[in-house]
Amino acid sequence: MYGNEEDKKHRLEEFTDVEMIYYFVHRQKHVDKSETLSETTVKDYVRDLFQFYKHWLQYLASFRHEDSFQEQAGNYLQFLEPRHIEMYQTDWMPEKAGYKPATIARKSIVIRSFLRWLHTEGYLQTPLHSYFVSSAVKEKHTPNRDLTYEEVKKLLEYWKEKNHPINYAILTLLATTGLRIQEVCKAKWSELFYDSSTGHYFLSSKGKNEKHRDALIFPYVLEALKGCRKRRRLPTELNRLDEIPLIPTRSQEFYDYTYLSRYVKKIIKETELPFLETKLSDITPHWFRHFFANHSLDNGANIEYIR
Repeated sequence: MYGNEEDKKHRLEEFTDVEMIYYFVHRQKHVDKSETLSETTVKDYVRDLFQFYKHWLQYLASFRHEDSFQEQAGNYLQFLEPRHIEMYQTDWMPEKAGYKPATIARKSIVIRSFLRWLHTEGYLQTPLHSYFVSSAVKEKHTPNRDLTYEEVKKLLEYWKEKNHPINYAILTLLATTGLRIQEVCKAKWSELFYDSSTGHYFLSSKGKNEKHRDALIFPYVLEALKGCRKRRRLPTELNRLDEIPLIPTRSQEFYDYTYLSRYVKKIIKETELPFLETKLSDITPHWFRHFFANHSLDNGANIEYIR
């Protein structure tokens, strides 16, 4: 890119569509180089953009001769037209792919931002981003992710009575801290500490954008975590030097958050509790984050603190 500028060419000359996707996702947008997208966000953006691009290539191939494909050398986005955007957003995503309104809205935002940037950089001549229709999620389409106190209690009691310390610890931690599943997976035993000034245990956690907070760990939650450690044959005393994961795998490694997320859905379905039949979709770890916020509010916590 710098070489193009030195040669008085367009800065993105000879870039392919694929290179443009990677540059869009990874380009530096802040003077502080540490201010970058999280690894999870990068993966999500790349997945959404390549899904869109792959669909476009398949559609284009059905109308163009193979020889003309070879001539373009990877620059196929230039053939996009407004009707293609409308067809992808209003037909393919809801009808062919079967995406729900919230998923369509999220993907539309990513693709629209990419196309706006391509137009700004002069890679596309037509402002295709302006042809996206509104994908705002209406209230009737907002997913219901509510869990009552009694429902959560039944889930926890089920695995406690089954004497399954791993499942019990995972669900208890999610329900009582409001932690994201990514935060649970990254947490270390060394980040547990006792605060003598308050008489409480806390977990030092980093959320999105490395934002720090100390999550309150109730005594029975600490006992659940210790039970998980015992099952994994690990020491249970607090140790600021113990870098083993808070919730370790059998090999005492960190869980991959996508795996643990699927695992949580699986163990909830395994309970076959009657109330699960009233839910319109599978309960995911994020439902417990909603529960934590609602339950905290119902019990008098300040809304700004919850936020």
